[in-house]
Amino acid sequence: MGHFDFTRSGGVWTGTPLVTADEMADLDSKTERAINGDEGGTWAPTTVITIGGQGVTITGTSILDDCQSIELTSGFINVYNGAEIRILTGAKLDVQSGGEVEVDSGASVVFAAGSTTTFAGAVGISGTATIGVSSGAVFGFGSGAIVNMGGDMSVTSSGSLAVNSGGAITVASGGVFALSAGASVSIGAAQTISGKVTHSGTGGRTVKRVKSVTNASDTIGVDEADIVYWTTTDGNNYSITLATSPTPDEGETIEIRRRELLAGQGNVIDGATSLAIYRFHLDTATIGSGWMKATWIGSRWRVTGGQSECFTSDS
Repeated sequence: MGHFDFTRSGGVWTGTPLVTADEMADLDSKTERAINGDEGGTWAPTTVITIGGQGVTITGTSILDDCQSIELTSGFINVYNGAEIRILTGAKLDVQSGGEVEVDSGASVVFAAGSTTTFAGAVGISGTATIGVSSGAVFGFGSGAIVNMGGDMSVTSSGSLAVNSGGAITVASGGVFALSAGASVSIGAAQTISGKVTHSGTGGRTVKRVKSVTNASDTIGVDEADIVYWTTTDGNNYSITLATSPTPDEGETIEIRRRELLAGQGNVIDGATSLAIYRFHLDTATIGSGWMKATWIGSRWRVTGGQSECFTSDS
């Protein structure tokens, strides 16, 4: 509906006109249907009201009560500095299929402490986009959640990556867990390796723990050394006891390398039975050497290798 028609043709009233009853009724009807801009009220237009020109400026509170929708077919809504769009409790911002929320370069989206962001679909990060997680922030993945990284995607951490109890890092067939030269891996827990281990290159080597013992007896466990370098220079008799605490796992091995500068006897004692299972002995006052290897088998230490001027017993 546009403007009301003039009550008198052309809206021209000249002189001191007499108003007819029909004209008065027409004016009265139009006044009754007009919007009361000062006192307000409730109206139900039967057709759409279109406002063009310079538009509308509203300085008070606008309430859209039981409004079905506000439709913007073109143009945009500007929210200026200091203004806000607030989604209050129980309300939501619904982006329909095919719609998009675009954040321009230099803009930001801030989720305050205690807020929650839920993604039920895919999240794409394109170009050189970056997700910055500040100190103390946490990415939490619930039971059954999966993080898939494809192509040449990489994860860079200058801090630490923690896998809590029950968690696991799995590299599937064809995947690679690669450590560059200069990197290191510290493992303080037991390992189970069901595949082969291959050493390659000039740096491909295994470093074992070595403990030196000179002119003394000692008790040595699997938590101390893989190789014992045992030297005697005074010709006295000494013994090395292979400890049972901590309890070795089946197949754990300790190797003893013996060097004598004077004739003397060196016994290797099984800590589980207190029996001498290997004896180093030189009959001449000359420099000599030998070695033996003991392996934890059947809840005791047993000789599984050796060579020297010696004899073994109860191995």
